[in-house]
Amino acid sequence: MTTMQGQHYLVIGAARSGISVARWLNAEHAQVTLTDQKSAVELSAEIDQLHTAGVSLKLGGHQAIDVTTFKLIVVSPGVPVDLPLLDTARRAGVPVIGEMELASRVFNRPIVAITGTKGKSTTTALIGSGLTLDARTVFVGGNLGKPFIEALSMPTCDEAVVEASSFQLETIDHFRPTVAVWLNLSRDHLDRHPSMAAYRDAKCKIFKNMTEQDLLILNADDDELNRFWQIRPRVAWFSLSRPLTEGAYAAKQRLQLNWNNRRVAIEMMDLQLFGQHNMQNALAAMVALAERGVPTETIWKAITAFPGLHHRLERVATVEGVNYYDDSKATNVESMVRAVLSFDRPVILIAGGIDKGGDFNYAAVRLIKRITALILIGRSADMIAEAFQGYQIERVQTLEAALTLARRLAVPGDTVLLSPGCASFDMFQNAEHRGDCFQTIVRSWIKPPGITVNG
Repeated sequence: MTTMQGQHYLVIGAARSGISVARWLNAEHAQVTLTDQKSAVELSAEIDQLHTAGVSLKLGGHQAIDVTTFKLIVVSPGVPVDLPLLDTARRAGVPVIGEMELASRVFNRPIVAITGTKGKSTTTALIGSGLTLDARTVFVGGNLGKPFIEALSMPTCDEAVVEASSFQLETIDHFRPTVAVWLNLSRDHLDRHPSMAAYRDAKCKIFKNMTEQDLLILNADDDELNRFWQIRPRVAWFSLSRPLTEGAYAAKQRLQLNWNNRRVAIEMMDLQLFGQHNMQNALAAMVALAERGVPTETIWKAITAFPGLHHRLERVATVEGVNYYDDSKATNVESMVRAVLSFDRPVILIAGGIDKGGDFNYAAVRLIKRITALILIGRSADMIAEAFQGYQIERVQTLEAALTLARRLAVPGDTVLLSPGCASFDMFQNAEHRGDCFQTIVRSWIKPPGITVNG
C-alpha cells in the first residue's frame, strides 16, 4: 500500500473497529475524518482522544460530508454497504473498503481466517491458542475481540488468526488468507443481507483471492458447503458423521486427524468443550493447526486444554441443585438449537431479543421435548411464542424477572440456559453485557460458606 502521509481518508462508524482504524491512520500521518450517526455524548471517551490527536469528527449524521474528496473510505462492519453516500463515492471512483481489507493490505504475514454462521469465535480462539502454544507470537481477533488493524501495531507478530463475519467479508477486495475455515452456513443476518443468497455470497468472499498454495477447510456434513469443488485453493474436510482418509473426523468417541504428516487421536472425554458443535470446531482447528505446521503433541495439548469462551455455553454456577449456563453469544437460531441439543436432558430456556431473520419454526420442530419451559424476553418475544405453540411459554419484561421465574420453576438436577437466538441491542449494550448481567444475577444467589439464613 502506498504512503498515507497527507492523504485524506474517511472512516464511517465510530465503534470499536472505526476507532481503531482512525487511530492507526492518524499514526501513519494521514488526514482522517471520522463520522458516525451518533453524537459525541453517545460514543466512547476515545472520540475526544482522537479529536485531540488531530482526527476530524463529523458526528450526528453524514449529510455534510463530500465523499468525493477522499482518497479512500473505510466502513465499519456495522455500517450498511448500501448507504447512499457510499454509492456516490463509488460513482466518483473513490474506493470503499472495510477495516479487515485495509489491515490485510499492510499485514504481510500468514493469515488464518475463520467464518461460518456459528462457531467462529470458539474456533478462532482455539487455533490462536494452538499457535501460541507453539511459541509463536500471534494476533487473535477480527470480529472476535480486537479489530485486525491492531495487529499492525504489534512490535512482533508471526501470523494472525481472524474471525471474519459476513459484514467484514462483503467489503474485502484483496484480502487473502493462507488458511481459511468455513464451518457451516445457515440462516442469519437476514435483517442486513437482502437474501440468503446474498449472505452466502458474502461468505464466499473468504476464498475469493486464495490460490493453489492456500488451504480452505470445509465441513463435509454441511450440504451448502459440499458444493465447493471447482475453486482455486486446496480443500481439506472435517466430519462428525463419517471417516475421512485425509482431514479430521469423529469416530468411536474420538477425534482423529490425518493431515500434513500429523496424526492425532483425542478422546472426546479428554476435552473441556462439550456439545456436537464444539466437536466440529475442534476438528476444524486440528486441520488448521496441522496445516500451519504445529507439532502433533502441541495440537493434542491445545485441543484438550481449551476451556471454551466467555458467554458461550459457559457454566456459571449450581444454585440449589440447578445448573445455570450462559450462552449469550448465541445470537442466531441455529446456535440456540445447538446449545439446547448439547444437553442430555431438557432445559429451561431463556431466549429473545432482536430477531435477525432466523427461522424459529425450524427451532420449534428441532427442540420438541428438549425444553421444559421457554421464558421469553425482548422485542421478538411474541414472534418466537407464535413459532413455539404447544410449549410451556412465559413472557417477562427483564432478564432478572426471567431468572427469578426460572429459579421458581426449576428443581434440583435441572439446567437453566440463556441462549437467546437473537441480538441483544433492544435491552443491552451487546451480547457480552447480556451475559454479564445473567452471571451477576445468578452469582448473587450463592450463599457464602458457613452462612445459614433463618426464617
